[in-house]
Amino acid sequence: MPARTTIVEPIPEGATRYISFTVTDIDGVTPLANADSILLSLLVTVFNEPSRAVINSRTAQSILNTNGGTVSSAGVVTLRLDPADTAILGSKSEARVASFAWTWNNPLCTGRHEIAFTVADLALVP
Repeated sequence: MPARTTIVEPIPEGATRYISFTVTDIDGVTPLANADSILLSLLVTVFNEPSRAVINSRTAQSILNTNGGTVSSAGVVTLRLDPADTAILGSKSEARVASFAWTWNNPLCTGRHEIAFTVADLALVP
């Protein structure tokens, strides 16, 4: 799996969306078996890519079956982006990144992945 996935279709500002990826074993390819029971941590940081400004206080936030995050036994991680995650900080469309880190096993192993997406500035949000 590449270190970064890009969502091509823009997300409208203030919209709720689900983003997902598969956590992998140390080879970076094989899905992590029984991820729902062996992960020790699963964190996300959501930020504006150009400025690195953190969005919605999501700095190293645990999403291991909490805070809008879920993980399946097959290793599929799903994160619910809330309207505060897709709010526009300025006055134009913005590039965002959800940066994920996970740990498992003994000795400790760590994986990382990023999902890049664009939040589209709408003409008028009610």
